[in-house]
Amino acid sequence: VGSIVGQIAKNVMGCRVVGVAGSDAKCAWLKELGFDGALNYKKYNGNVSKFRKDLSKLFPKGIDVYFDNVGGFITASVWNLLNYKGRVVVCGQIANYN
Repeated sequence: VGSIVGQIAKNVMGCRVVGVAGSDAKCAWLKELGFDGALNYKKYNGNVSKFRKDLSKLFPKGIDVYFDNVGGFITASVWNLLNYKGRVVVCGQIANYN
């Protein structure tokens, strides 16, 4: 779902797009699709501050739209990077399901 959303945001809307995936191979694939960057969330071990720091480097002007497909520490990392009047689309919260 996220790869499709990212491609629409990038190719139709002209947005800066950064993806999050669970392996370096998937991150490389996202870049092949045209994403401006990608982060492997498994390298962060749930560390919000480290993830936020690297995410902020990829979004030096902040985040205007966040497509939330997982919740958890990734979403917690985004809140302080959202721009004024930024939007959040919640598709799923799999990190919080039992």
